[in-house]
Amino acid sequence: LSSSPTPQDLEMLKVNYDNLPNYCKHFLLSLLLFPDNVVIKKRNIILWWDEMAYYGGDWDTINVLDKLLNSKLILPHRQGKNPVVNKFKINPWAYPMLKRSLLQNGVKENLKLYSQIISSSHSHDWLYSTLALDQQRVKLSDGFDFKSNHWRVVFNVSASYLNFEPQWITKMKSLEVLQLGRWLQDSALHHIEVVSDEFLKQLKGQKYLRYISFRGISGISKLPSSIFQLKSLETLDLKACHNLETLPNDISSLTNLRHLDLSKCPLLDRMPKGIEKLTKLKVLKGFVKGSSSKSSYKISHLVNLKKLVRLSIYIERGAVIYNEEFLELEELFELKHLKISWNVSDVRYSDIDISFPLKIEKLHLEGFPGENIPKWLEATVLSYQRHISGNPFKC
Repeated sequence: LSSSPTPQDLEMLKVNYDNLPNYCKHFLLSLLLFPDNVVIKKRNIILWWDEMAYYGGDWDTINVLDKLLNSKLILPHRQGKNPVVNKFKINPWAYPMLKRSLLQNGVKENLKLYSQIISSSHSHDWLYSTLALDQQRVKLSDGFDFKSNHWRVVFNVSASYLNFEPQWITKMKSLEVLQLGRWLQDSALHHIEVVSDEFLKQLKGQKYLRYISFRGISGISKLPSSIFQLKSLETLDLKACHNLETLPNDISSLTNLRHLDLSKCPLLDRMPKGIEKLTKLKVLKGFVKGSSSKSSYKISHLVNLKKLVRLSIYIERGAVIYNEEFLELEELFELKHLKISWNVSDVRYSDIDISFPLKIEKLHLEGFPGENIPKWLEATVLSYQRHISGNPFKC
């Protein structure tokens, strides 16, 4: 974009906006919740929109995003020459017009801002099902006429400090989505703290809860076993919970789980039992291959997860690699993205053979302990046109 638009540019954007279906305008205007000129990840906003659509109709939110890109009301944010749009932002030329439209037309949203509630003693927040935490410091209590028993979705947009009064979450009998971790700005610089992790125990018995994200929250060292009893849970995102040391012993009750992210949790050294029973899993990140004294898991235990599309494996010091264990990866027929990280220096780990399923599209390798390119990697490069990235060899 040039520094300033012409009248023709602005008129084109206005026409494009006016020609949008009302439901597309609804989703577009929801983006005004975020700061001007912020870059948003596609997968994050699709999640946001899916939760909005869940209560307002059966919309194809990916198709909505395509319509908005074609209208140039949002712009792709590309890195390099990659033609795939994974990030975008609101067209800065359109931003003032959209703000005016929101104010003039009073578009009905299904969400309520935390800042709006605490600034009014008569907020009537019970008319809304989605709560957006849009201030840096947030205190969730029944003050400010701020009752908790009707919220279905809680999204952390920009909060860095979270304080839950006792039993506030317990009263949420219809809670389905609890997104407290970072998502809009998925950066280590976006640090989130909770005053106390006692709120975790309040999640017991949440029979409708299907999405939990504590991504990037410090101060969580242990998950209570009750979280692994939430039978409706489909997504559990614990990425970058740097203080997390202990998970409950058995995860097999989460039979509806589709997405499990345990990556970048450096203190986790073992996996819970029962992962092999989560046959609906499509994403498993941060699977730790530990020493036999801490974990008896083998790669063969993952073979039952036939729907896996993404998998990342972390091999820690002292891990026992069984003969031909990694050859069984080729039985994960739907697997497209695979990451393997070695945190070992013993060259005996360089002798392991690895096979890949035919659908592999992206292979990311880090810290391979060998000095030379292994034969299995040479074969992979020669046999298939795959995207291979990372820093495979230790320096």
